Amino acid sequence: MLVLKEIGIRTAKMEFAQWDPEQKEVTNREAQKVTMRAAHKAAADQKRLAADLLAAINDPRPSLSTQEVLRQFDEEPDDAGPESGVAGKA
Repeated sequence: MLVLKEIGIRTAKMEFAQWDPEQKEVTNREAQKVTMRAAHKAAADQKRLAADLLAAINDPRPSLSTQEVLRQFDEEPDDAGPESGVAGKA
């Protein structure tokens, strides 16, 4: 009742017929934990993506066309052998 008074509620009509003070509030803390972790991860991922995009936009190196990138990729020697664990070009 003091909480209601503190937030400015001076008159209230309440019914406590169904209220049992011994009954604990049922919450699914595990679901809340999973939801909060997902929200925090999404926020961190979004922040990291924004930083990466800004870094790419501010990159002083000249832009390359797709054709130029593919040409440079084709000119690189294929050093990735079967023992390297890196897939080579097909």
